[in-house]
Amino acid sequence: MKKNKTWVGIGLGVWLLYLVVELRQHPEALALSVIAFLVFVFLAWRLHKVEKELNYAEREKESLSLKLEDREKIAEIFEEISEMYDIFVEKIDFESLVKKTADFVGRILEADLAMVKVFIPGVVDKEVIVGDETIKIPPKIVKVLLKQRKDMFIEDVTHYPPFNLLSEQKFSKVISCPLHTKASTYGFIVGFNRERRFTNMQQFLLTNFAHHISLLVENAQLLERIKETTLKRERDGILDLRKLQEKISIEKKVEEREMELAREIQKKLLPFPLPEVPGVELHAISRASFEVGGDYFDVFPLRKGNWGIVMADVSGKGVPASLIMVMLRTALRTFPHPVKEDPLRCIKEINRYIYRETEENMFVSLIYLIFLPKEGKLRFVNAGGEMPLLYRKDAHTIEELSSEGMVVGLLPDWEYGEVKEIMLKKDDHLLLYTDGVIEAASPQGELYGEERLKSFLEKKGKLPPQVFLKELEMEVMGFSWNKPLADDLTLLAIRRK
Repeated sequence: MKKNKTWVGIGLGVWLLYLVVELRQHPEALALSVIAFLVFVFLAWRLHKVEKELNYAEREKESLSLKLEDREKIAEIFEEISEMYDIFVEKIDFESLVKKTADFVGRILEADLAMVKVFIPGVVDKEVIVGDETIKIPPKIVKVLLKQRKDMFIEDVTHYPPFNLLSEQKFSKVISCPLHTKASTYGFIVGFNRERRFTNMQQFLLTNFAHHISLLVENAQLLERIKETTLKRERDGILDLRKLQEKISIEKKVEEREMELAREIQKKLLPFPLPEVPGVELHAISRASFEVGGDYFDVFPLRKGNWGIVMADVSGKGVPASLIMVMLRTALRTFPHPVKEDPLRCIKEINRYIYRETEENMFVSLIYLIFLPKEGKLRFVNAGGEMPLLYRKDAHTIEELSSEGMVVGLLPDWEYGEVKEIMLKKDDHLLLYTDGVIEAASPQGELYGEERLKSFLEKKGKLPPQVFLKELEMEVMGFSWNKPLADDLTLLAIRRK
């Protein structure tokens, strides 16, 4: 562009010199010279406009390139988490976990100094420095970070003791994420910079990565307990029928413990307490069966005040089903917003992810909805899930929100049809549920069924969600005479205010 301006300047100078010489010899050529001057000005203006358009195109190209880089980083976090799941299913190795986490943190933050620390009393105390290992982080700072349960994003450490101790090393910027779940704190990830600011994208990626590392650590501990129990059982020799009977009894207890641990994993994944969603009342119930399945639901915020809602049922039982729930939650929480805000695109991405990362014949049935509070609108795609039921207060009727779609995880590229939309009016009541509700059986073997569920919603749909679900749970358990459920029972009620 600068070259173009230079040539225009040279051309203008040459033309003016020619004009002076020509007018001295031929004064009558003045009109022609003026016309030529106007043509030249127009061409120069046009060239300037083209130059501005090209500059704008270059800026747009640079912006798109940055967005592509962000998407590549999010894809990278999926690959890292998938690898870590594979490692921990086969072998629990905290040292490897900390090293791989530190490596990925280095790539996310590109910080002057970073540190990953995992601390579980009596189990592991491991830390890895990324950067200049001769720099020692003051113990006071490490002590504070081990107690921290919220993310930190400090632009100037001068007024934030004890982080102001870092000023001696010329550090001024701090970003930190704790490794914790609802119950426990397992360590932290922290980065320090001297001059360069940490970006919002780095904070987003680090927060999500730290969250899933925390789940890995907690699940690894649960699985380690199972393995320890199993090894102890194998060491006990079986010498006679009495010991054989004891072995059978131990195996039964171990299986029960595995189911209990799977229920613990499942419980930690569910979003209790539920978030406050503008414009609606929400309430949910999840009751695990004796043989744990994989019921999962979630409610999470999107951009522009919208909300994502998912109800899913994973095939299989026990710990494997719970681990697939972890993978499903990971996908939904780490997908970029443009994917999560498009129900059809989100279902397709989940289908490819589950197909790629799980064994053959493992699948998930789910329904994915987006609620737009300002419009009172629901947009959804159903991938093999139970049809939601909608109670219309004005008409006192029940609608089935049918939508064809195959379960996710069986075929890599399945077309799921179109996105359906409905409007929620005041006091309309939407019920999402899994098959554990309609398949609850009486002592005579009769199933509770969809018709009874519709009838109950028609009678009780005016009740607030909390009261409605409590009465529905009592109804289903009474129908089955309170005997153990064959499958998980999960309910989510949404009523428009």
